[in-house]
Amino acid sequence: MLEAVAHIAAWHRLAADRLDRLASGEQPGIPDVDAFNARARADAQGSSWDGVQAEAGSAREAFLAAVARTPDDLLAAHDGLGAYIVGSNGSRHYEEHLADFAHTGA
Repeated sequence: MLEAVAHIAAWHRLAADRLDRLASGEQPGIPDVDAFNARARADAQGSSWDGVQAEAGSAREAFLAAVARTPDDLLAAHDGLGAYIVGSNGSRHYEEHLADFAHTGA
């Protein structure tokens, strides 16, 4: 479960950064998903549960703040890239990882 929470937190951080880049007029690149996931998994190694929980909370707040400051028209621009970033790193991402929490009692 620790790895899954750290994974989602890492994606929240990246999503916030991508939304901010979009807002500044940049076209945020598409991350190499496998490489990013491997890096997030490696970064989680040896982390404490308290540390991961703190980072997850902070990353989630950063993601939500980035979503809140992104205007609707920007979410729809570039063929809906902003909306895709929000959706794929929000509820759709959580649904994708529900099984990671199913047997942990979380």
